[in-house]
Amino acid sequence: MNNSTLSDKDAIIDIARKMDRLDLWKLTAAFNWAIKPYGSPFPYFCTTMLSDTSPVRVRFVLLEGWQTMHDFVRMRMDPEFGYYISWIELPQFEIAYARKDDLIVPSRHNPGYLPWFLTPKQEGLVRRMLWEAYGVMLRLEGDHTLVLKHAEDRALFARVETAPGVWQDEPLEIPEPPPYEERVPVPLDLIVQAKSLPIRPDLKVAVDLRFSLDHESKDIPPRVQYSMRVVNLGTRKRIVDDATFVDPLRGGLKNIWLEMPGQLLRRFVEKKVLPCEIQVESARVFRFLRPVFLELPVKLTKLEDIPPLDACFEE
Repeated sequence: MNNSTLSDKDAIIDIARKMDRLDLWKLTAAFNWAIKPYGSPFPYFCTTMLSDTSPVRVRFVLLEGWQTMHDFVRMRMDPEFGYYISWIELPQFEIAYARKDDLIVPSRHNPGYLPWFLTPKQEGLVRRMLWEAYGVMLRLEGDHTLVLKHAEDRALFARVETAPGVWQDEPLEIPEPPPYEERVPVPLDLIVQAKSLPIRPDLKVAVDLRFSLDHESKDIPPRVQYSMRVVNLGTRKRIVDDATFVDPLRGGLKNIWLEMPGQLLRRFVEKKVLPCEIQVESARVFRFLRPVFLELPVKLTKLEDIPPLDACFEE
C-alpha cells in the first residue's frame, strides 16, 4: 500500500513493520544517529534496545534533545547516574515490538508520566522521523559504517530537514555535556531536632524511592506514583510509606529526589527516635541521603540485596 495514502497512525505501524522486516536490529543496536525535523528546537536520536526475555523484543527509541542523549549515555555507563531510575523516564518517542501477536505500540514518554498514546500532532512528527529512520536503515544494509562517517570529527550522522519535506545528510557536532550537580538541601532545623533524639541500637531500617506503573493519577497522560518506603528490618514491617506524583511546576522529577532525604528525616523526627543504621540498595539513594545524615550518628550502609525492602515494594 502507498504510505502516502495512510493516516499518520497507520503509516507509523506500516513503516515500523518495514523496519522490522529488514532484520537489522542487532546492527542498529550498536549505533546512534540523529534526525532533525524542520522547525524542531532539538534533534532526536535513534537508539535500538533488544531483549531476549522481555515481552517487548525490540524498542526503537527517538530520544529528545541533547540533554536527554547525554543523560542516556551517562546512564548506560552508570545506571545510578542522575535523577532517572530507568531510561523509560527519559523524554522520548518509542516504537515497541511485542513478542505476542506481533504487536507494535508507539508511545510518548515524559519524566514522571506513564508512557502514553501519541497525540495527532505527535503522530505526524513521528511518521516523518520514522520514514527517515527507515531510509537510513535501508542504506545501512549496503554500508554498515554509514552512521560512523563523522565519528572522527566528534559528530553524529544526521538526517536534517532543511525545509518542509527536504532532507539531507549532515554531521551534527556533539556538544560537551553540561556539568551535573546535585545540591541536596540540608534542613538545618530538622537536624537540630534530630540531634536531640535517642538512638535505638536495636532499630535498623531500609529505605528506597521507587516508581510504580500500577499506581497513577487521573491526569491524561497519567502521572506515575513515586513512593518512599521504610521497613523495620527487625519486624520486617513497613513504618513509612510516602507517595507523591511529579509536579512539573515544582521542579518535576528532580524535586522529588531532592526532597526525599529531608522527608525521611522528618519522619524520624515525628517518631521521636533515630535508627542506629539505614540500609539502602541504591547508590543513588545513598548519594542523596548522605549530605543530610552526615552530621547525625546514624550509620548509612549500601548493600546489594535487602529482601525485606524489596518485599515491602511488592505488597
